[in-house]
Amino acid sequence: YESEEGSILFVSVGDGADNGNIIMVDLVDAPDESFATACLSTDDDISSLAVSGDDSDAMILAGNYEGVAKVYLSQNSGDSWKTLDKQPTGLGANMRGTSVAMAIGDFDEDEGVAYAGTAGTESAFSITKDGAFTWNQIELIDTVIAEILDLAFADSDNHFMVTQGATSSAWRTEDA
Repeated sequence: YESEEGSILFVSVGDGADNGNIIMVDLVDAPDESFATACLSTDDDISSLAVSGDDSDAMILAGNYEGVAKVYLSQNSGDSWKTLDKQPTGLGANMRGTSVAMAIGDFDEDEGVAYAGTAGTESAFSITKDGAFTWNQIELIDTVIAEILDLAFADSDNHFMVTQGATSSAWRTEDA
């Protein structure tokens, strides 16, 4: 994005050995020197970035590619990072991790849609509609179901199912 001083770039970095980060590169016009700053306080490998907005209020979503799927969220151009209420599911699988994309248009905590695709056990294509604080699986769900434990029909629009397999899952549909 463009700032008052020049252009800002965000770069995801990862080597598969927990030596990654999100690097903010501040490009300024000559004769001044550009500089780079690590944004995360951890060394998680980052596989994807999505940025919306500009200057000091850019929304940034970053997906990791190690261990359990994780999305990082910044609402202030990388100055601070928030903990999410519900992460996308997925246990990761050899350098294939969490890919994050924002829908076209502005993305903020009140509007906009973002998607995450994950790899490994319990992976799925997930969506958020609340500023990335909660993610819900919507497609390509990688769950082995050995048994349906319970069904519940709360009303004509909400149907629930609890399943058991390698992991337990609760499912909800509005269009059954």
